[in-house]
Amino acid sequence: MPRSTVKPEGFGTNAVNVEPAGCQLYTALEISNVQVRPSPDWLRRKLESVGLRPINNIVDITNYVMFELGQPLHAFDADRLDGDIRVRVGAEGEEFVALDGKTYKLSPQHIVIADEKRALALGGVMGGEGSGVTETTHNIILESAHFDGPTIRRTSRTLGLASDSSYRFERGVDIDGVILASQRAAGLILEIAGGTIGDLGIGHGPDSRVAFDPAAVLHENDGTVFTHTVALRPQRVALLLGLELPEARIDAILTGFGLQKAEGGWEIPSFRPDLQREIDLIEEIARVVGIEAVPARAQAQFAPASATDRAYDRAMSLRRNLVAQGFAEARTLMLIGEAMPGLGLLHDLPENRRRVKNPMNDEQVILRPGLLPGLLQALRDNVRAGAKMVRLCEVGRVFSAQGAEESTHLALVMSGPGAERSWRAGEGSEVDFFQLKGVVTALLGAQTTFAADENSALALALAIHVDGKPVGFAGQLWPKDARSIDATSPVLFAEIDLGALPALSTVKKYREIPRFPATARDIALLAPLQLAHAQIEQTLRGANEPLLADVELFDVFADPSGARIPADKKSLAYSLTYRSTERTLTADEVNAAHTRLKERLKTALAVTLRE
Repeated sequence: MPRSTVKPEGFGTNAVNVEPAGCQLYTALEISNVQVRPSPDWLRRKLESVGLRPINNIVDITNYVMFELGQPLHAFDADRLDGDIRVRVGAEGEEFVALDGKTYKLSPQHIVIADEKRALALGGVMGGEGSGVTETTHNIILESAHFDGPTIRRTSRTLGLASDSSYRFERGVDIDGVILASQRAAGLILEIAGGTIGDLGIGHGPDSRVAFDPAAVLHENDGTVFTHTVALRPQRVALLLGLELPEARIDAILTGFGLQKAEGGWEIPSFRPDLQREIDLIEEIARVVGIEAVPARAQAQFAPASATDRAYDRAMSLRRNLVAQGFAEARTLMLIGEAMPGLGLLHDLPENRRRVKNPMNDEQVILRPGLLPGLLQALRDNVRAGAKMVRLCEVGRVFSAQGAEESTHLALVMSGPGAERSWRAGEGSEVDFFQLKGVVTALLGAQTTFAADENSALALALAIHVDGKPVGFAGQLWPKDARSIDATSPVLFAEIDLGALPALSTVKKYREIPRFPATARDIALLAPLQLAHAQIEQTLRGANEPLLADVELFDVFADPSGARIPADKKSLAYSLTYRSTERTLTADEVNAAHTRLKERLKTALAVTLRE
């Protein structure tokens, strides 16, 4: 459709009172004797093509012009207003019923459009239910205004109310388009809905940077509106870009962007609110000149590794280790909901959690106190997507209201088969707690130990220690909790505080490939059910037998019925490997070392050897 321009006849006879500084400019155009009816087909198709539902011709025109020019508009039913329009701040506790049918409580930080008795609209966000255009409307007031972006953003967030209008004002609207959009909409209204143009009321907020004279408003003297001036020093351009540009070249570039040179700098047009500082102008110059024209200069110097560098290197090393073990790295949100899976399993108190003052939704209420909730949610999403074997890990920041307010954690979750199914192996067994311990040990080193942890919320719970220092926890969900996140296999996890780990050693130890053969001997023993394999292995290695090269557990057997071995005992079988780095061992040397280790087991652990 062609553009049309309408000149209001009674300019300025109905001034609008604007109180808050968050409204730079407000205009209200009276149009009488309109006919509200369905929009023509071309207008309906235009709105439907951008996802809007046609309502009636007046409302549809305001939406159409908003998408066409980027300037939000609103139409009031003039006969439903009591007195003149004024722009003010909301009263504390004042109630406002918006077009979405919901009631919102206002405060002085919100801008409202009101008459003498009540709020008609939430400025820059949404109109009110009691003043909107309906089929019975005959006279309207067309609003076109400019609102401060941060003010509208704060209003939208605090009330949880977003609209196409707030979306645009939050990101910056050209104040020069206020009058143009009003005239464009008025022309379409006369063409589609009929009517007669009346008075145009204009109001400026306190300390407003803009003003219009009648000639400019009536488009008798069209021109760009300049809102402020930014200084620019040619020598600063040369210093930052590293190349000399003629002043004429700089002038040509900035003039081409619509700026106007003036005393003291460059006048900035209203459609470029992003240009606020000298560096902004230099950036525009660099965009035209091209980054390839900026000379490269190497001005770096050697800097020793810092604690931050070492922490980064350790985190990357841990990531690579887990990826090598079949894990995929995840990145979860730092803001989580209070009902996230696994939140109750973390070793923190609810009162220590950092809450967001103005959460965007119920899923982003607190800063995560651990990585486990996000990873369990990611595991659930993967299972729902059809994944059979899920291995996820993450390194990220966690937050607390006490002590170290921010720290870096590493977490991992596992569920599904222990290995991928193949034509050779077929269906594998499900991942278990021993595999989780193996992953953590391979990750943190041989000095990693595990201790039972009391946690009734978990089917299995362990505390993780490195060099005797607690660094994290591991566990397995109860089956009912696993089913709540749609997992059909055991769900195991671990979370580690990287700040609690011992200092990373950069010393690498190498040993040559053995030149002499090894000899193996087996030991079978009966031990109490509570005796851990780690304690047996520690006893064997703690003997400091010089010929002992390796200890391997290859069989565990228990009989709850007590028919073959006592019910309170378990049978364990170990293979001990002996080797010397200097010679081939004789049978007598191996037998003597083997006997010494068996005697140590009987003495230290009171186990029974099965010969």
